[in-house]
Formats: sequence, C-alpha cells, structure tokens
Amino acid sequence: MFNNRFRLRCGYIALLMLAGCQSQPQQPVAPVGPTPVIREPVQPETPWVAPAQVETPIQVNTTTPDPFNVEEGLSVDSALSSDELYEKARQLMEGTPSDENKQAAVVLLNQAAELGNAEAMRVLGLLKLKEGPDQRALAIALLEGSAANSIKAMRQLGILYGNLSQPHLDNPQKALSYLQKASDLGDGESSFYLGRLLARAGRNDEGKRLIALASEQGFVKGGGISKKADEQRSADLMRSYALQRQAMKGDPESMYQFAQLLLAGKAQGSLAGYDQSAQFEAYYWLKRAALMGDIPSATKLTEMSEVEAQMALHKMTYQKLDKALTGTKS
Repeated sequence: MFNNRFRLRCGYIALLMLAGCQSQPQQPVAPVGPTPVIREPVQPETPWVAPAQVETPIQVNTTTPDPFNVEEGLSVDSALSSDELYEKARQLMEGTPSDENKQAAVVLLNQAAELGNAEAMRVLGLLKLKEGPDQRALAIALLEGSAANSIKAMRQLGILYGNLSQPHLDNPQKALSYLQKASDLGDGESSFYLGRLLARAGRNDEGKRLIALASEQGFVKGGGISKKADEQRSADLMRSYALQRQAMKGDPESMYQFAQLLLAGKAQGSLAGYDQSAQFEAYYWLKRAALMGDIPSATKLTEMSEVEAQMALHKMTYQKLDKALTGTKS
C-alpha cells in the first residue's frame, strides 16, 4: 500500500497532458547556396550516453531513492523493460483515470525511472515541480537527468529556464545552453524558442536566423503531432546522433545505419550547401564502410548511381567529403 503521506493531486493529470508538448515532425531541409557551407558535426557540451537496452528481465533496485515516497504494495512486474513500464503508466493516465489508476501510474513511472527511462524521469520531474518551490530542487534533478538522453527534456528545461512557461526557473544561461543543444540535434521547436530568447536579449539577427532554421527543420508554430509521435521523433534524433558518433569512431555498421537515416530524412547531417546534402553525406558513409569490407554498404552503393552523377556535376568526390566531414584526408 502507498505511504499515507502520498496523495496524488488532480493537477498531475494536467501535467501529464502537458508532458506531451506537441510539435511538427522534423523534415530536415538543407539550405541551397552557390557556395557550399560545411559545418562541423555537433559536439555536445557533455558526451551523450545511449540509454541501456534491456535484453533480459531486470529486478528493480529497491534501494534507489523514490521521489514520491511510494512504498511496496502495488504489484509491478519487475521483468518488464523500462519502456514497457512507461507505456503501461501512460495508458493508465489516458482519458479520465480513477485515483487507483493515477496511483498505479506513478508507481510504474518510478519503476521505469529507476531503470533509466528518460521520459519517465521527465514526467516525474514535472509532477514534483507542480508540488511547489520546496520540491523544485528534486524536480530539476529529475528533469536534468532526463535531459541527458532526451531532446524533449532539453527543450522543456530550456523553456522553463528561459521563463517561457510556468513555473519560471529563471536561468537564461541554462536556457540558451539546453535549447542550443537540442537545436544542434535537429529539433525545430527548440530552434524556434532559442530564436525567441535571442531576440528578447536584443540579438535580433541571430533570433531571426534561428526562427528560419526552425522552419527548415520542420517546425511550424501552432502545428501539432501526437504525444507518441513526438516521443518517437525525439528517440529517432538521439539514435541518429549516437550512430553519427559511432560512425565517426570508425564503426562500419553505424556508418551504414546512419546513412540509411540520412537517406530517409530522419537524421541531421553535418554537410550543408547542396540540394542533395543528405544524399552526398549518406554516400560518403556507405563508401567508407564499403572500403572497410561492409557488404550491406557495398550493396547499397550499387543503387546510388544518380547520387554519383549529382556529385560529379558538383565536382564533389569521396576525398572532398572525407576532408569536409572528418577534417582529414583519405
């Protein structure tokens, strides 16, 4: 049974709905210009560590601090993965949940957070933030923990720190940092709010550039997608970034997977200045992996004759791409 001190408030429902901050799916579009502009791959302020993938049943660590002081008593299947626990919590909170379902959802969120689920940590952080100033430190710790692996949490913290939403956390420096990081990872909504903050600070030209970038990244103010689609987009962006980092380290499988995301328009590349920037960069990674003996990459290259023709038109070669994307010569 739950600790008698724990009482879930009605405001939690509204916050869980708020957690589904909606935005338009990104459609990265490379800017076109007569002179190619190459930007370096995004380097975050701190290395990003991919969330642990649960391959086997995990027993919940009962010594992990419980932000909601939830005691044992409600049955939870500890063999579930963190994603499965979070999904069950989300389903319990749909519609107009009963008090019992609300309480069960919080237990599941705690379990998922203990296993490292970034979205569960984000939602729990928002719930604690709603409880008032005395819970703010714990709420921020949960949100910042989530932001280590979640673009959605980066964006939300940037908005809160920038006083663009209640409650105001009033830290402009952190607001710019979180929104810049999410923008660099391709999140159009973060680019939009970063542009607003820069304009507010009197940096109008930079603000306009960021708001224009938001449009290129697929964000349209007032548009919306489902909460589930937004979460999937965030996960896809983080996965593409992780693959890019592994590709840069020389892993041929990551090169192949990252190239596939570039071709599908699901990854933010580092090459700009051409209509076919994503295709050129994908070709580079496939070629590099093929030279290392990766058969799927070599096979995919046989389907890219049109990209090779466009590269020839622009006098672009594999060697030039290698220098532009890695800073080294082949």
